[in-house]
Amino acid sequence: MTLPPEQDPPPAEPPNSVPFEDESTPFLARFAETVKLALGNPQQLFSGLRGDDIGPPVLYGLIVVFIGSIFAAIWQVAWNMFFGGLAMLGGDAALGQVALSTGGTIVWLFLGPVVAVACMFLLSGAYHLLLMLFGGADRGFGITLRAVAYGGTPWLFNIVPCLGFPLAVVWCAVLVVYGACLGHRTDWWRATLAFAVLAGLCCCTPFGLLFVLVSLGATAL
Repeated sequence: MTLPPEQDPPPAEPPNSVPFEDESTPFLARFAETVKLALGNPQQLFSGLRGDDIGPPVLYGLIVVFIGSIFAAIWQVAWNMFFGGLAMLGGDAALGQVALSTGGTIVWLFLGPVVAVACMFLLSGAYHLLLMLFGGADRGFGITLRAVAYGGTPWLFNIVPCLGFPLAVVWCAVLVVYGACLGHRTDWWRATLAFAVLAGLCCCTPFGLLFVLVSLGATAL
């Protein structure tokens, strides 16, 4: 009787590299440390992603978007007040448009984070499907969700008026691709190609364009 050949044990999961998911440390401390790693040392942050519990990355993404939304709303209201002073010279119609814009900004301040979380799942799901298509998603949806959630840290740059938003868009795209590459342990070209296809679909299809507009509205007001 011959024994079956011994199989190599599956590779062990790396230790969790995300401070925000370490519940043994104070909340504000782990949030600040995660922001610091995302912006200063993303290799350390994404090298040990775990895909089990999706609650922490969703909460992190919600906090980041909410903080960015608050400051974006402040700058938007400030601009509305400035143009409101000019609109007083243009009559009641122009002043009414400014008031409507300010009211819409306040509404988005409360609805934006909720919409942003929904968009986070949609974006993560679409990106994960494309990664699977190109053979770059071997570790499950939770890893892709974490790449999107923690890669969205630069939305905090909405603190800076005018220049913060375009800088955040570019930096987020780079971090999401980098996080997917390290998290799934795949080739960089697979993660980049999947993201490029996703961006093209979002910009070239009516539904994708609507998705982009809603996402930008939710995050940048």
